[in-house]
Amino acid sequence: EEEEEEDDAEAKALIVEKINRHLPTDTVKAFACFKATKSFDARRAAISRTYEYLLPLKCLRDDKNGELEMFREALKTFEGSHPFHNYTKRGLYGAGKGNDKNRKGGRGNRNKKNALTEDDDGLGETSSSEEQELEEEEKEKALPKRIETSGKHTYWLLEKDVDDLVHVMHYRRIHEFTCSKEPEIIEGFESYPFVRVKVYGESFMLHQIRKMIATAVLVALDSEETPTMPLSFIKASLCRPCRVVTPMAPPLTLFLTGAEFMSFRKTNHEEKTRAAKAEEEEESEEEDDKETEKGKLRSLTISEETKNDIDRFRREHLYPKLAESFSNQDWDFFIENVRNVEPTREEYLNIVKQYESYDEMRKIRAKEKEEEEEEASSMIEKSLL
Repeated sequence: EEEEEEDDAEAKALIVEKINRHLPTDTVKAFACFKATKSFDARRAAISRTYEYLLPLKCLRDDKNGELEMFREALKTFEGSHPFHNYTKRGLYGAGKGNDKNRKGGRGNRNKKNALTEDDDGLGETSSSEEQELEEEEKEKALPKRIETSGKHTYWLLEKDVDDLVHVMHYRRIHEFTCSKEPEIIEGFESYPFVRVKVYGESFMLHQIRKMIATAVLVALDSEETPTMPLSFIKASLCRPCRVVTPMAPPLTLFLTGAEFMSFRKTNHEEKTRAAKAEEEEESEEEDDKETEKGKLRSLTISEETKNDIDRFRREHLYPKLAESFSNQDWDFFIENVRNVEPTREEYLNIVKQYESYDEMRKIRAKEKEEEEEEASSMIEKSLL
């Protein structure tokens, strides 16, 4: 079996070598390959993903007043399981106008559209702004009761909006959201210091990562001289009754840096080969082998050596290539637009007050439900005595 694994490793190395012959290995490179079943789908089999984003320090006023620390704190606020309906195009997920149109197209069309929008690839752009789309939708319906702000699309719902429901598909879990402790510099781009943002989660919706990063930038820029969005508003934005159109960072430096996959059973070919060899062994050992092999699962796990190779390639080739975009004018447009928020800081804080009342009421209801369940459980136990 050891010889078989060695031959397998050599075959894989040869496959990787052949693939790289056809790639511009200064920017794209294969490092390893794995056997998988015919039905294996990398997107659907992924149970977690890690993305990186290089953010020029000029977006945080070069960290002159501690903006980087506030940015880091804002990123941490997104960790956990929340409805991220304010950080994507809501109509693409769950109940809503976009999904109703999707349903009319039949099951196949729905699956096709979901396949395109389940994860944030950083490249998707819309032909019209979210504000314009929302204005068109609101013209066609009577608006529910809500607490409004000067920002036309930032408000707190006081009753359910059946045309704009927050659905289970809007929920995502983020395990970790961090950025580098100190600004970094790439050789040849010394005038463009930056920070590396890393987000590790189960899955992401269209635009979600870029919207979270842009919102964290907006919070980091909040000050007495230039009031923008308070940190406390992020928690409110992750609450079902809150509606806000969040800013979006440029797609230039967002990339997928890692993924973890669910284990799967070995291929039929491997099973048959091993079963044939097992027939040559003694009967007792044969039975043991079959039982052991039956429970084995294949795991797509990258070795530490390969991880080091990938990290080296990222630093020596990928980062310098991405750094070329730091001079792109899209960053200047982003810096200018992210500060021009419609709601005032006081209006944001008013929404936060609504959230705090809502959250307190939710905790009270949860406690009452827990007490009711304990009481019911106690009564059942007594009746059984």
